[in-house]
Order: sequence, then C-alpha cells, then structure tokens
Amino acid sequence: MRSFLFEKYGYYPDLLEDFSFSYKEYDFVLTPTSFNEEEAKELEYVCNLIKNYFNEGAVIVKNRSGELVSFDGEQNYILWCVKKGNQDVNKLMYMHKVFHNALSKDKIKIIDLIELWEEKFDFIETKVIPSLRSDDHDFNLILEGIYFAFGLAENAIQYLTDTNIDIGKEIIHNSLVHKRLNCYENKVFFDPFNLIIDSPIRDIAELYKANKISIEEILRILDYYDLDLVEASVLMARVMYPTKLFDCLEKHYIDRKNIKKEILDYRITIDMELIRIKNLHRVLLKRYNIRPLMWLEK
Repeated sequence: MRSFLFEKYGYYPDLLEDFSFSYKEYDFVLTPTSFNEEEAKELEYVCNLIKNYFNEGAVIVKNRSGELVSFDGEQNYILWCVKKGNQDVNKLMYMHKVFHNALSKDKIKIIDLIELWEEKFDFIETKVIPSLRSDDHDFNLILEGIYFAFGLAENAIQYLTDTNIDIGKEIIHNSLVHKRLNCYENKVFFDPFNLIIDSPIRDIAELYKANKISIEEILRILDYYDLDLVEASVLMARVMYPTKLFDCLEKHYIDRKNIKKEILDYRITIDMELIRIKNLHRVLLKRYNIRPLMWLEK
C-alpha cells in the first residue's frame, strides 16, 4: 500500500497503520470507498463548507493526475488529511447550529432507526455469536458481556417502538453529525467519511456513552438544544443501545479480528454503563417527563 501511495500521491510513509500515517503536523487517511469522481466532488464540497465555518477541517488530496479518486485495480481510494488537534463540545454545538436543517429538509423517521437496530441485532445474534470460539476458556465471560448488551439493545428498541407509537414518528431537526463520535480528535471530528445527516442527539448520545460528556454538561446541552419529548425519548434509547460493542462484534465477523479483550473490557464496565444510563434517565424524566423505565429504578 505504501508503493500505491507513492505512485498515486508521492507519499512514502515510514509507518502506515490502518491506512493512516502522519506527516509533519497532519494526519493522513487513505479510505477505501465506492465513490466515483462526481461523488467525491460532493464530499469535497461538504469539506469546504465546514472549513468556511471552522477555518480548518479535512482536505481531500488530489492524486498525481489531479483526481480525487484513485484506483488500485480492485478498489477505489480517497486520500484525505487534517491538521492534528482537537475540538470540544462547544465546537460540536456550533457545527450542529450552522448546519441545522441546512443540507436536508427531510424529517428523520424513527421507524428507520428501529429497523436498522433490529437488523443489526439479528445479524449479531444469528451470524456473529456462532462464529465466536466456544473453546476459549473465557467464553462464558464473553457471552455474559454480550448478553448484557443484548438486554440493553432490546430495551432500546422497545423504547423507540413505544415512542414511535405513542409520542411521535419523526424528528424535525437535523444537522451535520457523525456516524460515530467517541472523542474530539480532529481526525475523527472532521473525517468526511464519518459525517452524516441526522439528529444532533446522535452525537450527544455517543459522546455521553464514551464518557466525554458529563451529566452536568448534559444539563447545559439540553438547554441549548431545547429538545421536544420525541427527541428526549430518542436520546434515552440511543444511550441504552450498545453501539460500540455491536460495531466491534460486526468488525470481528467481517475482518475476523480478535475482539476478546474489547468484550471482556466491556463486561468490566457494565456497572458504570448502568450508572450513566440511570443518571440520564433521571434527568430526562424530571425535565421532559419521558416514559419511565421501571427496571432502571430498581
């Protein structure tokens, strides 16, 4: 892959790890993609929009031929870079503000999220778990962690389903958010392939689960976003849903990556996970009168 980088872009990094390398004060990422040149130009347009507001952000690097997309004979790639650094929750809130309902007028349908979560749950239950090594001496501990996550996922899906039936079927606010946001590092925050149009509460939920937002900060954030009952309910469901572990299990199945350590680490943090969920539940119950989860109050 280093020879491909040199041939297409003129870079020959000493260390290339997970398609990433550093050069001077910049992080570079070579991302496999199905994008063609026109789609890459649309991605570049979004990157430029972000830079207009932040005076920094990702840059898609053109190859020696002046194109945004490079082909190695089997796969398309896009090379992008961003200056090393970090953002913060205030910058995130600013991003949500400037792109509020700006890139799409479509409302977010809760049923779409329910179906997505159910599909991932079924995939992990029917495909991933049977692929785990049952002869591992820690297999029972691994299953214990996974089944705890299953319980959270089932509760999150049911909570969303009840919200969709009894409270509302759509979220009217959308913005430019992240598929996954568990830190404020520029390499994650400005990653053009990590951006998506969705509700801002998606980012808030992921950062809270990653312990990057405290319950005290949540109070300030809730004031800023002025959530309605539907959004508050979806936030509750998103915080319950075990996104990180399910992503990890999916990666194990696709890449055959050994994730034993990640699952056992997750099992150790179960008590802290429940505390975070309970703390948010109390805040949302008091502020928005969301539907209570009695099992959290036991």
